[in-house]
Amino acid sequence: MAKFLEGKTSGSALSDIVHLVLNVGFALVAVGLVVLTAVPWPSLLLVVASKWRTFIVRPYFLWLSIRANLVDIIANCSLVLLAWLNLENYIALLAITVLFVLWAAVIKTKNDLVSTKLQAGLSLFLGLSVAVQLCYELPNIVLVAAAGIIGYASARHFLIALDDDDTPIELSALCFGFATAAFAFASSFWQVVFVFGGVAIPALAISVLLVALFASLYLEYLQEESRTERTEVIFSGIFAAIIQIVILVVFSGGITY
Repeated sequence: MAKFLEGKTSGSALSDIVHLVLNVGFALVAVGLVVLTAVPWPSLLLVVASKWRTFIVRPYFLWLSIRANLVDIIANCSLVLLAWLNLENYIALLAITVLFVLWAAVIKTKNDLVSTKLQAGLSLFLGLSVAVQLCYELPNIVLVAAAGIIGYASARHFLIALDDDDTPIELSALCFGFATAAFAFASSFWQVVFVFGGVAIPALAISVLLVALFASLYLEYLQEESRTERTEVIFSGIFAAIIQIVILVVFSGGITY
């Protein structure tokens, strides 16, 4: 029995190492293809190919399978597109590569509430950042639709991990997706983009992320055995409001990207 347990533990450790190597390799290859080809399509195809198990299900379960993996797909595609958008900014490209490796090897592999919240937040922020940069010359409906899907997927991902029977997951996720789409629609007429180290960060992504942080803390606070303090919820709400007021007042002239 001892030998069996020892073998089982060793096999598990070996499989973890193999899984880690594959995830790190996937992230490096995805960014490497962008650098070598100067186009995002090969890496995006790699992302789709890496999720092959998502699509080989019965048609009835296809949407359920896609929905369950949507946050990971959004994050992977966003990181690929960010690498492409910052192809000539070597420092930013290195930072994106490190983030991609961390996402693939560490962040997305955990399933506790804090990690799930981080996954949802990163997917939301990265997805909106890329959507704004790619859709600014397209009809408004494209950005609105993309933002709605990103908001819905991120909210649903967090709500499932929250596991609160009093919170209707689908309805709440759809409401947040609708709110994100409304933010995107308003911002499409008045787009503010900040540039840090040559990397464009839309105000839309910052604003929605702050709202999501406040909403998530509030939902955590409502749970019976919550460790979230009331002051945390109040502080996050005040902080989000101050940041939004600063964006509206200081950048009231609007900066079109």
